[in-house]
Amino acid sequence: MSAHGDRLVVVGGSIGGLIAARVLSDHFAEVTIVERGGLSDSSGPRRGVPQSVHLHGLTLGGRLALDQIYGNDSFTVAMRDVGAACLGFYKHRPVLLPEGWLRCTSSDVEVVCGSRSFMEHVIRTLTRMVPNISFRTGQAVGLRPSADSDRVTEVRVLAEGGAEEVLHAELVVDATGRGSRASKWIEELGYRAPEESIVEPFLGCATVYCRIPDDAWPGDVRAFHAGGRWECIRPDAVGEEVVATAELIDVEDVIGRRSGPTISQSGATECRSPSGELLANNVSRSFCKPPPGHRGSMTVEP
Repeated sequence: MSAHGDRLVVVGGSIGGLIAARVLSDHFAEVTIVERGGLSDSSGPRRGVPQSVHLHGLTLGGRLALDQIYGNDSFTVAMRDVGAACLGFYKHRPVLLPEGWLRCTSSDVEVVCGSRSFMEHVIRTLTRMVPNISFRTGQAVGLRPSADSDRVTEVRVLAEGGAEEVLHAELVVDATGRGSRASKWIEELGYRAPEESIVEPFLGCATVYCRIPDDAWPGDVRAFHAGGRWECIRPDAVGEEVVATAELIDVEDVIGRRSGPTISQSGATECRSPSGELLANNVSRSFCKPPPGHRGSMTVEP
């Protein structure tokens, strides 16, 4: 038996659930991750992860935290090994402010970039290597309390065949994200659900996958941050010279059909930005395509 208990169950196998399982595996003899859709051994978009195809970047703090959690800089090493982009935060990423462009300079601050599904695949691979962590396909449908109703001790799970199973646990972690039903489960046990706070950022993302010749890049630049939005182009695929441009889009602008980068009602993406100009100026030598699952048209304009 470990210091805190025999068994922990984590409901939800996305990034939050994977990392929680790894951290708590030091305190429980057995850790089980339950994911309703199963977890593949390969990288790719997953159901219920709306931003899986979009570009993500881990700042220095996030990268170092994952290196510490998984030990021996293993996250950074694994990301590099499979071809992720590792960028100098101040050397490869010019920033445009209202006053003009900030000058790039050398530093030891490095960020790791890739799609959400790409990063999740690396974290999932590292988590699978922890000997006391196991994965189970099934949908959690409720909780069961102890005999005195003092604490939760079991998770009800629908297995792939439809039969209900009960998993005993001394601690249950809900990592199901926006689809969480934990509040409802707590109410079903006779307790008051915790109060929720919702913060609406009014932002959306648009991503285009493309390939640009090396000689089109200005100097050491590999990413842009401009106009108050992330407008980035940087490598993002295993074994391929694929880069992506992502823009944070003001949802109110989209609804009001005002100026600036927009996503139209048909789903078209317009890139009028430093990244869009780089694409448009090299369109004859570039390859562009929407990310997996994209259902609209795509235009790139200078």
